[in-house]
Amino acid sequence: GVIAIGGATAGIVSIVNHNDTDSDEKATVGESIVETIETHPEWVDIATCDSVTGLIDSDNSLWMCGTWNNNQNLPEEDSDIAVKVMDDVRDIDFGLTNLAAIRTDGSLWVWDDILTPSELTVPLKVADNVVSVSLGNSYVAAIKADGSLWTWDYSSLVQSGDDPSSLASLVMEDVVAVSCGGNHIAAIKTDGSLWTWGDNGRGQLGNGTTENSLIPIKVMDDVVQVSCADSYTAAVKNDGSLWMWGHNAENQLSSLGTQDSFLYPIQIMDNVESVSCGGWCTAAIKHDGTLWMWGSNNRGQLGIGTTDSSFVPVQVLSNVAAVSCNKTYTAVIKTDGSVWGWGHNVYRQLGTGTAESSLVPVQMQFSIENNYIVSWIDPEPAVEPETSDPQESESPEEPETFESDSFPEAYAAYLEEFNEHRSLIDAYTDWYGF
Repeated sequence: GVIAIGGATAGIVSIVNHNDTDSDEKATVGESIVETIETHPEWVDIATCDSVTGLIDSDNSLWMCGTWNNNQNLPEEDSDIAVKVMDDVRDIDFGLTNLAAIRTDGSLWVWDDILTPSELTVPLKVADNVVSVSLGNSYVAAIKADGSLWTWDYSSLVQSGDDPSSLASLVMEDVVAVSCGGNHIAAIKTDGSLWTWGDNGRGQLGNGTTENSLIPIKVMDDVVQVSCADSYTAAVKNDGSLWMWGHNAENQLSSLGTQDSFLYPIQIMDNVESVSCGGWCTAAIKHDGTLWMWGSNNRGQLGIGTTDSSFVPVQVLSNVAAVSCNKTYTAVIKTDGSVWGWGHNVYRQLGTGTAESSLVPVQMQFSIENNYIVSWIDPEPAVEPETSDPQESESPEEPETFESDSFPEAYAAYLEEFNEHRSLIDAYTDWYGF
């Protein structure tokens, strides 16, 4: 999951009091020796998935470390330390095997593929005037500048070749934050009310049942931040109280006397600034900047020096500005501008210069030389549509600028090899046991 302090999941915030201290260390990236730094001024966003860590700085540059699996829109090799890969990026989020980015002009783009080899390497423009985005297992949710919340089925975007605006569904208005779990969504409206919908098999909607819902259901009021994982949800209220509900098999909801699912919100702790749900573990930043974690620790993702799970929140670090955790590792930005990570590191996603996992926080390094800047590939200008009766149009909004004929041919190749790719994903998830 992705989180920015004091804001919505997958939101944009300012992080202050950063240093810009260079180090004299050297690190190997590929065949080159590059100069590295351990701090970077003005980080504004952090996101993680199982194999890649992403950071955005105040210059709107996207930095990443991890394994790229020959995706042509990322370095064609592993990156032991963080490198700059894109410019003009304002926000990012990772899905199961894909990535979404909002450019500085407000355009939303999605593309594959992070965990498995794919020929789907050209970013697809989805919409304009977007301020926030979140990805689920097979769908995209985005908030536009006017507060409207829209969703897209990811496979339809890939398969149809149609104008993405014709595939969009308007869910609700007056939305300020959105977070996607595996197959459920949570949204905060301007009045502070929290609404959820989608899969509810583990009680992740928080409405007291396990019945799925195709429409948004109001859960609670006075909410300022929300984070969803595969099958549970966490929300911070304006009084600093943290509430959670849903799946609790790994005690990711903290010590509640049982590992059963909770079908309604339960208060976990007070004085919380923000929360990040990782699937098997949870991380929370308190108002004083301390980071607390609990849940599964089989990969050292709690950062407490052991692989013993914790059923109660334990303090990990101080002076933390932002955190993003997933099933097997965690990454944070501290108030001095340094970035730290811990847990599973087989994909080099901790950015430490090695592939060694760590049970305690280790500092990420950043290359200031050998970077891999990827240029955006804009679609060709759209052909002016023929005049038609607006009442006969089934599009949810006016078509956005997109040439359907320019839909990348790589997407067709993706469809032909989908079953093969799916088997690779299944093998990956079976290896981790989820």
